[in-house]
Amino acid sequence: MLSIFLGVILLGYLNFTFGSQVRKMSTQVQDTKNVLAQYDVQAQEVDQIQKDLDVLRKKIDVITNLKSNRKGPVLLLDSLTQLVIPKRMWLTNLEAKGNGVNINGVALDNRTVADFMTQLEKSKLFASVNLSTLNQKPIREDMNLKSFVITCNKAAAENTVTSEAKKQ
Repeated sequence: MLSIFLGVILLGYLNFTFGSQVRKMSTQVQDTKNVLAQYDVQAQEVDQIQKDLDVLRKKIDVITNLKSNRKGPVLLLDSLTQLVIPKRMWLTNLEAKGNGVNINGVALDNRTVADFMTQLEKSKLFASVNLSTLNQKPIREDMNLKSFVITCNKAAAENTVTSEAKKQ
């Protein structure tokens, strides 16, 4: 009987001890779940901030690209106007698409067109300069001008000029 009584007391003690440990562990698990929930909220906020930063970076890239593209044609036109042979030729159309540039104009003679092409090549703005067409264009009965179309490919040096314009 005594052994049954001691066994019951031992079982009661073990039940109380293990029950206490289970309650303590349950409390720790609940506290850990609460902390984890707080970190999940913070992680979601960080993810949202990262998405917002990515959107802002894309917008900044677009703005930077627009600023550089805004100055590129102006620099190209400025450079070309410095290469035009004064009072001997006139540009009538300038079209820049990607790395290609088409220059239309009129000149007094073939030599003026050749000199202009030579200046374009020496300027290092263009990798290649090609005369597409050269036609005689009557202005009056006693005067004929030369109408020309020149196609060029922009050189890397021109892109450097554009890059310097981006910094400004």
